[in-house]
Amino acid sequence: FPNKYIMDSTIKEFHIKNHVEFKKRIDIGHIVAYCPKEGCSWYYRAYFCKNGMWEIRSLPHPHTCAVEVISQDHAMLDPKKIAKYIM
Repeated sequence: FPNKYIMDSTIKEFHIKNHVEFKKRIDIGHIVAYCPKEGCSWYYRAYFCKNGMWEIRSLPHPHTCAVEVISQDHAMLDPKKIAKYIM
């Protein structure tokens, strides 16, 4: 990614679209993001590279909590929308 803002925006859009959450820790030169849901092993590690770009180097597991989050009561969700998402 050309900068941290674009990387953060891309990750946030993914999570909003897929109805999952994440938290992150920011240290000098790298970011670790993880799922706050118990039992979900999703995380990523991104590093600031010498060429000025940000690179995600670790993304080993998909979210395992997505179905749980979608099944919660949301004002705009009805059975047809849930079925469409699952299919």
